[in-house]
Amino acid sequence: TRPSRRSGPPIAVGGDWRPELPGVTWISPVAVGAHWQEASLVIVTSDVAAQLPTLPPRAGVFILAAHEPVDEVWQAIVALDDHAVVMFWPSCEPWLREQLNDPAPEFVEHRAPSS
Repeated sequence: TRPSRRSGPPIAVGGDWRPELPGVTWISPVAVGAHWQEASLVIVTSDVAAQLPTLPPRAGVFILAAHEPVDEVWQAIVALDDHAVVMFWPSCEPWLREQLNDPAPEFVEHRAPSS
């Protein structure tokens, strides 16, 4: 089984579109393999998901879409073998910032925002 604890910083994989996310290190699709297992969470923009190399499944992977081009989002889901949660920017921004501002030692996919 894979460990659920990940001590690395959160990473994001993107192309031309990279929204400002505090505490996130943006990397290219070719560099993702070096950070995949240790990153606390992985954000992949929908436009580059199909460019990622084959990677082992893991929790804490998010597809970030800037708009709703249905084909692009479905292609991203297929590229990541259905192991990712799709988020639409900017509606997901408050939840995602909460995840980034209050990292847990273990990734929690369905965490309610703090009140």
